[in-house]
Amino acid sequence: LHQRGILVTSSGRPAVVADLGCGDGRWLIEACGKYGCTGIGMELDDAILARARRNIEGAGLTASIQLSQDDFLSEKAPNFGE
Repeated sequence: LHQRGILVTSSGRPAVVADLGCGDGRWLIEACGKYGCTGIGMELDDAILARARRNIEGAGLTASIQLSQDDFLSEKAPNFGE
């Protein structure tokens, strides 16, 4: 598992993982499945984001992973409440 965007707790386990430009969500699925943590992902392309949502739902991780359709390079803050 490539370690990018991981916030590690004092126990050495990640509390939150973030994937900016998360694509189909496979990295978030792998990280949250392996570590039992919360994940946040951003993706600009709506078709790819829809695929990520389906993949996350299929993995049973919808309660653990939040996605947002945003451009992480913009100054606008992401909205993970969507």
